[in-house]
Amino acid sequence: MFNIKSPSRELYDQVFKESNDKGFLTVTASGANNIDSYPFVKIHPPEDNTIRESVDQFQGDLSMRLEVFALMSNYGSFELIMFQLKLMLLSYDSLVSYQIECQSCNEEVSEDTTTNDALYHGTIIAEYNVI
Repeated sequence: MFNIKSPSRELYDQVFKESNDKGFLTVTASGANNIDSYPFVKIHPPEDNTIRESVDQFQGDLSMRLEVFALMSNYGSFELIMFQLKLMLLSYDSLVSYQIECQSCNEEVSEDTTTNDALYHGTIIAEYNVI
């Protein structure tokens, strides 16, 4: 049996690790409900539209979505996290086993009114080609 990860798993692992390495409180999408400290980064599993061409060759598209939540009273920290994450996502041209190319990286910022805290809610979506 081959011990190789899918392109989406490699991307997810790399993004999660690097976000943590930057010192950001980083959680999985399912683990975000247990967080009551701000700011934090929520990482979603990538959308994977790749096809397998051979045992270790894939081609297609991946889409990675990150969300950042921060108190409105701390905009500077929020903006810095958003900027550093966007630069990180734009810098990827390879994973452990795959070559990728960033096609777009978009961000959106809104107010989050779902808690008692006044929050900024940022979303970054990066789209990649697996080549």
